[in-house]
Amino acid sequence: MLVGVILLVIGFKFWPLIWVGLAILAGGYMMYFVAPRTIAYEKRWRGRSVEEDPPTSQWDRLKRWIIR
Repeated sequence: MLVGVILLVIGFKFWPLIWVGLAILAGGYMMYFVAPRTIAYEKRWRGRSVEEDPPTSQWDRLKRWIIR
């Protein structure tokens, strides 16, 4: 968007740059609304996850115990 504004200002001396600056500015403005804004993060307290872990079976616990 900054490049679009700069080209728009320079375009007052060189008129073809006005349209290029407007196109870049409009494209950047639209990307602000189109881009996803989801930020996924894990809630933690004292180094441990706050979210409940899904229940694990005895077999999964045994495999995890063996791997450690």
